[in-house]
Amino acid sequence: GHLYPIKGAHLILEAVASLEAPDRDRISIHLFGRTFDPDYRARLDRLASGLDVTWHGAYAPEDLQELPLDWAVIPSLAHESYSFVLDEAFLLGLPVIASSRGALAERVGAAGLLFEPESAASLASALRRDDPQAALHAAQRYRDLFGRDHFYIELQHHLLPHDDRQ
Repeated sequence: GHLYPIKGAHLILEAVASLEAPDRDRISIHLFGRTFDPDYRARLDRLASGLDVTWHGAYAPEDLQELPLDWAVIPSLAHESYSFVLDEAFLLGLPVIASSRGALAERVGAAGLLFEPESAASLASALRRDDPQAALHAAQRYRDLFGRDHFYIELQHHLLPHDDRQ
């Protein structure tokens, strides 16, 4: 993955920075993906100042299994048509906080919280009100129902030529 402005990583940093100390201090941010635009990277570095941020760079989905993550935040500014990141979060049993735009809004359902697209204030509100128990239950139910095999079958369906599917 890559950290492009359209994916909204800056919104996470802006939202967390806007929180009062008790809420802000309980949040550790893990950002995954490479940034190719030096201006955007400089912006992210400025916004991250004073926050607990870990930059992971390029990753493989299996790298995520070892991390103590509580939520997946998907702040995309784009009208996503599907979102493999959302699948990865569900397969890890993570509840999701996502922008209420495109397929994200349709697919998150009870497995998380939605916020107004492009609004750091709305995302900050979602971060303050997080009650992961109900969302965690829904995300785990998704993983239990469909499991990793379903995910890879879906990937094959979307990405492989018809002849190569198992």
